[in-house]
Amino acid sequence: MADDKIELRSEKVRRIIGEKHSWIVRYGITVITVVTLGLLAGAYLYFLS
Repeated sequence: MADDKIELRSEKVRRIIGEKHSWIVRYGITVITVVTLGLLAGAYLYFLS
């Protein structure tokens, strides 16, 4: 039964899926940081007043 596995993805697709795109990671980290800092600044200003 285990020998009956079907290969669903080609080598190209596996390479693209396995490749780590550094610009996507950098963009994601930047967005998360900006949102977090914005929330912290908003909370600080809210509780300051």
